[in-house]
Amino acid sequence: MDCLVNMSLDSKKVFRTIGATGFITLIPVILHALGIDQFQDVLSERFGAITDLGVLSIISFFLIGSFFITQKGENHSASVISFLIGFMLIFTFTRLSILDSFTDVTDTIFFLENPSLNLFVGLFILSFGLLLSLTPKMSIWKESIWLIIVPFFALVSLQDVSYFENGQDSVISLDESFVTLSNLIDPRYSSQPEIVTFIETINETDSLNEQQKREEIEKLQQRINKLEQDKTILEQKSNALAMSQTIDSLEAELKKKTWCANTRSDGNRVKTYHEAVVPNVPCVRDFALSIVQKHQGTYYLSDRRSPSKQGIKQVILLHYKISNKWKYISDPTVLQDDYFSTANHTIGNGLVGDCDDFSILMASCIEAVGGVARIMYGRCDAFAHAWAEVYVGSKLNLEKFKQRIRAAYKDPSRRIAHSMDENGDYWIPLDWDIGVFTCNTYEKYLHVDYHSDQQIH
Repeated sequence: MDCLVNMSLDSKKVFRTIGATGFITLIPVILHALGIDQFQDVLSERFGAITDLGVLSIISFFLIGSFFITQKGENHSASVISFLIGFMLIFTFTRLSILDSFTDVTDTIFFLENPSLNLFVGLFILSFGLLLSLTPKMSIWKESIWLIIVPFFALVSLQDVSYFENGQDSVISLDESFVTLSNLIDPRYSSQPEIVTFIETINETDSLNEQQKREEIEKLQQRINKLEQDKTILEQKSNALAMSQTIDSLEAELKKKTWCANTRSDGNRVKTYHEAVVPNVPCVRDFALSIVQKHQGTYYLSDRRSPSKQGIKQVILLHYKISNKWKYISDPTVLQDDYFSTANHTIGNGLVGDCDDFSILMASCIEAVGGVARIMYGRCDAFAHAWAEVYVGSKLNLEKFKQRIRAAYKDPSRRIAHSMDENGDYWIPLDWDIGVFTCNTYEKYLHVDYHSDQQIH
């Protein structure tokens, strides 16, 4: 009888160790969800394809699932609830094609739209359910609080936390990870007789372990890659002139298809911001929509002026895309006043110009997606400057806007400036850097040169 008891205790220890190993195996996946891939890169260099994130996920799920199936705790309901809900959330981050219908539904649920956050909450449910299953029996209500209600509030309240901003970009496809040794060789060569013979020889060599066999095949792939590179270099040298001509032809064709290309030089010059800000020109709106479509939704709140959550995201993305591609060129020297380029001209020319042109384009794009903007004029010690600002509205919305900027740039301590108009409403500057005043030294020179209301009245 004592022997049976000891065997039972030993088997429990074995399966608990298996479950713990499953959670440890997920560490590279957890770090990846946080945007930290250095650890997994080291593992890949040292151990090869076996440390692929998808492969590690599959191994981990097998180990954790084995523990849940075999352990015999007192709280069976805790095991079942945590197993079902935990893996449901985790499989929104580690995707399988056979579960596409399931993930298509979860992607539309607002508190499940962040796969990275779902992974962490799913792991919390699994680990906490594991602990509950090993404790004395508790009521189903207490289990529900810890395994359903607490995770639900975590999913709702942590959606915008900057640590989980990777979102859809971090999702892991498990389908791509079901590979064999032969998959390590480029498909173009894996069916060639010499390669097939080499792989069969490696697999049949008893003196090599699995890791050594994998290393031999990876060495073969490296030799193939080197030959491919040498072949490419020779082809590039022999076809350099033809390639250059092809590139020139493609670049010329691309210029014809650039946004607003047909309005780059219509011969007309405008002299006011009111004329230059053109949100209603089709190619300007199309340009703005092509950027913000990632964050689809109504731009404004009920007052039809203040940006909603989606509107804030659209503003940040517009500024990020335009400012990162902007090329600064000064106005012509012969002019005594500022040279204003209309928004469509600036887009057609490839986002080139000075601060006036940048502020005109920003204001045009903000208005093109439903926002309210204005263009400010200010002076510093050595020069004057113009910049756009977006209407934010209330103090509460201002704080939401600032939080979203910090989350987008992954900088919780980022300092973000703002301004207030005569009505007590708040605005965020869209200067070269969002939320930063480049030139606003002398308040007596500060004034509004353009306001969206001029387009309405």
